[in-house]
Amino acid sequence: MNVAVRDHGPAGPDGATVPSRFGPVPDHPVLDRVGEVVRSMIAPVAPATDARGVPRDHLTALTGSGLFGLNLPGGTRVPAAVAAEAQELIAGACPSTHLITSQHTTPAQWIDRSGQPALHELLPDLVAGRRIGGAAFGHVRTWPGRTTVRVRREPGGWRFDGVAPWFSGHGLVDLVLLAGVDERERAIVFAVVDLPQPATVRAVPLRLAAIDGARTVALELDGLAVPDERVAQVVGVDEWKARDGLDGPPVYPGSMGLARAAAGYALDRFPDNPDLRHLADEIALLRTLASGPGNAAEAREPGHDVFYWRSRSVNLAVRAANAAVVARGGAGLLADDPVQVWARAALFLQVRGLSPRLREAHLARLAGLP
Repeated sequence: MNVAVRDHGPAGPDGATVPSRFGPVPDHPVLDRVGEVVRSMIAPVAPATDARGVPRDHLTALTGSGLFGLNLPGGTRVPAAVAAEAQELIAGACPSTHLITSQHTTPAQWIDRSGQPALHELLPDLVAGRRIGGAAFGHVRTWPGRTTVRVRREPGGWRFDGVAPWFSGHGLVDLVLLAGVDERERAIVFAVVDLPQPATVRAVPLRLAAIDGARTVALELDGLAVPDERVAQVVGVDEWKARDGLDGPPVYPGSMGLARAAAGYALDRFPDNPDLRHLADEIALLRTLASGPGNAAEAREPGHDVFYWRSRSVNLAVRAANAAVVARGGAGLLADDPVQVWARAALFLQVRGLSPRLREAHLARLAGLP
């Protein structure tokens, strides 16, 4: 897959930025290591990964790069731009691998905030990449209209029953942040669960039109017992929904990584096309607006919330993926053509983390509203 893994010139000092056609990007030893893994191992087999699933070798190699411990307690502290760039590199080369690796920090962050000593003991293995974290909690957004996972109090812990409809990284992820609703108390229970647990957790394969290589399954839960010391948080449904989606960066690294890679591919084929250069400039502008201390985007363009910025980044990824298909021509319709990896991933980005407010922002942008 012809992906510009690092689109800038000679390396500068750690933490410095250097120019690229998509705006400044940081230089850091971690990025050199991640970039080498992407360039030599991940990017060349992206279509095969998309079709057959992320191999464990990808995660093993990225563990050696130090990716899984970035900015986690006890791990390597790097500027936020460096951590984002690492995920952008992976997302631009192989969106399926990015989906799995990007969710690794989720249980670690919840563990760190939990105050549970038993959970904190899991952090060293997560930081070192000896265990890979994942997440399965987006389904709680549908309650009370639709209940998929119910929990009930039992002596010393909780019982989980139902179906968590989306869980990526099956067979690779062995520690998942899982959520269910206690309907009697109108509360969501977030727990850190070991996998596999064959007696009470069964994986049901799913065939997806996009990101099928991310090993996504539904988890059928039948009397899964979770002790209190493995519970990261119990929070009221209304309280959680009020802040759903507010955490995290103003734009998703996955969106920007895909946009850069796909637009870069199109520009390599048609470097003098003014419309493609305009698209590259728009990507560079959004990266600049969304970077820096605080919410730089809000300072430069006030009046927009985080959902606006995320929908804008996803919209850029969709347009860049379409540009790559057009630049490729008829061969871009072949299922195993590299540009199809981006085209399908762009479809996925439109439903990732789809809270009600983000859906509204996506629809407004698709309708051409400001």
